Amino acid sequence: MGSFKRIFFILIFFTVTVSCSKQPRYPWYETVSMYHVFVKSFFDSDNDGKGDLKGLISKLDYIRSLNVNTIHMHPLTPALNVDGMPRSHFGYEILDFKNIHPDYGTMDDFRQLIKEAHKRNLHVVLDFITTVISVQHPFFQDVLNNPDSPYKDWFITSPSVPEGEWMNFNDYREVFASNAWTPLPFGGYYYSLWGSSPFLNYHNPKVQEYILSVIDFWLDARADGFRIDATKHLFINGPGQEKQYHQPENFKFWKKLRKHITEKYGSDKILIAETIPIPNDIAYVTPDRAMFDLMFDSTFINDIYPYRKTNTDQLWSAPYLHSFFDNDSIYKLTGLKDRLIYHSDHDGARIATRFAAPSEDRLKIAASILLLTPSPVKLYAGDEIGIKGFSDFADHKNKWYHSTVASMAWNNDYNGGFSKSYIPIVPITDDYRTVNVAEQEKRKDSLLNHYRSLIALKNKYPQLFFKGRRTSVPTGDDKVYSYLLSNEKDAALVIINLSWSSKTFKADLSDYKASEERIVFGNISEIKPHWKDGTLQIEDLPAAGTVVLVLNKFDSSVFQKNRSSLKNMETVFVRPDGSPHQSKEDTAFVFDVPENGGVLRLSAGQGKAALTGYNIYEGHKLSKTLDIVLDTTGHDVLLPVLPNKTNVFFFRKNDISFTFENQPPQDALPSDLPLLAAYDGNTNMTGFYAGSDDNFWYFKLGRKGNILPNNGGLDFTLFINTQKKRTLQKIAFWRLPKVSAKMPVNAIILYERHIQNGKVQTDVNPMRDIGVAMNYKHLIFERPDSFIALVAKGALPQEKLRVAPFVWSAGGNWGDKPPENKPWPIVERLPFVANKEYRSNLIEDFLEVK
Repeated sequence: MGSFKRIFFILIFFTVTVSCSKQPRYPWYETVSMYHVFVKSFFDSDNDGKGDLKGLISKLDYIRSLNVNTIHMHPLTPALNVDGMPRSHFGYEILDFKNIHPDYGTMDDFRQLIKEAHKRNLHVVLDFITTVISVQHPFFQDVLNNPDSPYKDWFITSPSVPEGEWMNFNDYREVFASNAWTPLPFGGYYYSLWGSSPFLNYHNPKVQEYILSVIDFWLDARADGFRIDATKHLFINGPGQEKQYHQPENFKFWKKLRKHITEKYGSDKILIAETIPIPNDIAYVTPDRAMFDLMFDSTFINDIYPYRKTNTDQLWSAPYLHSFFDNDSIYKLTGLKDRLIYHSDHDGARIATRFAAPSEDRLKIAASILLLTPSPVKLYAGDEIGIKGFSDFADHKNKWYHSTVASMAWNNDYNGGFSKSYIPIVPITDDYRTVNVAEQEKRKDSLLNHYRSLIALKNKYPQLFFKGRRTSVPTGDDKVYSYLLSNEKDAALVIINLSWSSKTFKADLSDYKASEERIVFGNISEIKPHWKDGTLQIEDLPAAGTVVLVLNKFDSSVFQKNRSSLKNMETVFVRPDGSPHQSKEDTAFVFDVPENGGVLRLSAGQGKAALTGYNIYEGHKLSKTLDIVLDTTGHDVLLPVLPNKTNVFFFRKNDISFTFENQPPQDALPSDLPLLAAYDGNTNMTGFYAGSDDNFWYFKLGRKGNILPNNGGLDFTLFINTQKKRTLQKIAFWRLPKVSAKMPVNAIILYERHIQNGKVQTDVNPMRDIGVAMNYKHLIFERPDSFIALVAKGALPQEKLRVAPFVWSAGGNWGDKPPENKPWPIVERLPFVANKEYRSNLIEDFLEVK
């Protein structure tokens, strides 16, 4: 480590007065850099072991020094705050919507916080709980004690326990006593979250009026907006998982709420939805701000970092990181500019807890990966100094929230300077004497100062780091992660060395006619870029270093030509009537896709045809879904065209003959696709067909029905071995229990019904268990009787594969059998041998596909 320290790159932020065009001005809610505070664990002003609002006020200068523009807090209102219960611990079991919890202070303290925050150009966003209240809330207590209570219609009730599945997160009986339906003293049952928080009945207009009055109360106190908890669960119309989410009344109410706020308080207030990027969730974030401004989204952290101790040397690689962002229009169905991304949260382990070796150097790389992504961002208080939680992940089942919390360490005094003498209610970490704010304030190269510099950079160039289009830049080195940020006038290059040795960086930027740059992040005395024939080269890119260069000379028309919109583009509309068409270069062929899809046919004998497919969103914008070269030399090539997936094609060659035919997409599979395994005794999975030709690997998994409702998890998965060796491998996939496989699993094909999307992922390893996504090289979809996957030969270039097909559900464990009253959780697998006793924790049978 000593030699490493000598070469470690000191990251310095340099002020630049020229390079980019004049900085555009955006509303604050479009350039959110948020600091997320659990007040109880931040700073104790009155020495009772609990952080409070006066303590937060005393630290506002520190928060402002991070260069953030927004503070977000867990609920401040009176609540049960039972330390041993996660939801209660964070203040979500509300007792009074219109007051401050006495542990935190008073309403006068809150008004003072707002006043002092606004002086420092900090906006204050509150966590707003809309769906449930505590059983101890006076309204509900009145229901329990008064048969004629005026609040008896304020809650979801039923004369008897209804049939069918209700909210899928109600049953936590293994962790603590809980039940979805609880008897009422005067007859009937009430519906609650985790058995302790009754659901409000939004069908009652009085409930809606009351919630609007709560909004008014806090906006009258000059709050700047809200993060809305459980956005999609507002209205409840009946049993069944699907019927709990996204009811039409939800959208109507959120529009009503936005209109109410705008008319009464102006357009400067923010609304952030707690949703995830699946088809229905993204509907809450609209371009016209009719409902929400941003999505408070957890998938960034859970996609990139496994939920366990992680060896970043095995995890990080440029292809791995690029595969999450290779679509320069969207990331998982939504634009980056519409998402609030983050590393840590109260719902998931802190970033330093996830790392097997959370050195400051590794945490700096993680900070660069997060903050330089062109998106609004959030820091969970303490991440900027590398605070860890207390979970070793072995106790995750009962104590998961311990990995999310720790009291802030301000210095190396007793209790880390959090409290003078009282032991903090939320523990302080054991390493607070070395991991604290005061220690890192002293060092220019500290993690704390790295965060400050990165956020300052985002603020200086918002047109790039909040609004920019991201384009991956290949470097030829898996440990050098680089991408271009651009808009119509400006461009910058981000370079992050993911390794512990210096690197030579080389990237061909000739397409952009780039020839001149200015370093805006990095050590200018050590970094010496030079150009040759449009290629940028940097010798000795420092170990674990981050460099950002603004490009002074480049061709902005390259960015403007980027296929991101149908506007001002020649288009040809294609109907599924079998009529012949000829391709034209740079022409958009817009397909009128039937409800059940169709088939694109490329006539035989035309050689290789390169085409790119896009999905249309927001009326005219394009999001890439397919990028492929098809060889028509020997036969017609059929390609599925799926509704809401790929409905625009560009051909990169003139005069390719094609037709669009109204026939089922599965007709693109060869008619003689071999059957490799079948078993009628399975509950859901019936047979597995697989084969290949010059263009695709073809996979078809027969089924009897849906294993999961649409909002459930996976429905089918193919574990793939591309190697000849037979060695035992441990697998921990998608939070299921660890299992072993008799062959290394180094690629996965899967279909997730809840996002209606399939994936092919390669380079699976003990840390990178979901692998590198092979974007745009496959078409994976479902039919009533089957799941189907076409995977480009280039994505899996081997001559033969060994495949183990599985069907399972979220919550299913290896070896599960479906309960009698429902078809899940379950894991079924092929090849299935009748009467064979399978070991529940071993994948031993693979089928050979040629």
